[in-house]
Amino acid sequence: MIYTSYHSRVDKLREAGIVPVNISAYPPRFVKAPYLRYLKLAPRRDMLKMEASEYNVEFAKILKNLVVTDVVEELAKLTGYGKPIALCCFEKSDETCHRKLVANWLRANGYEVREWQPAAVPDLFKQ
Repeated sequence: MIYTSYHSRVDKLREAGIVPVNISAYPPRFVKAPYLRYLKLAPRRDMLKMEASEYNVEFAKILKNLVVTDVVEELAKLTGYGKPIALCCFEKSDETCHRKLVANWLRANGYEVREWQPAAVPDLFKQ
């Protein structure tokens, strides 16, 4: 299974048995090593200063130059075949970041991708 998430959730992802993969232009300083990186799905550093519309056009060009089956195979090899993975970036909301573009690209090519949410903790005091 492929998930998307953000760097602040890396510890929770690991606890859930999901292998986090950094797809950001920069590695987060606050995440403990080891933290795998897959730069083919990262924006170029110059893109980080672009307006959203220009950024989306440039990132679409990046995705257009990739072969989705190669990307999925490389991610599987990087993370240890058969393990669930989470493609992570800095943005808390998946509505305002490139991981949504990556997820949509993967979905358009037949892969199931979901934004990871931690399991809800039941309210033991609720009747």
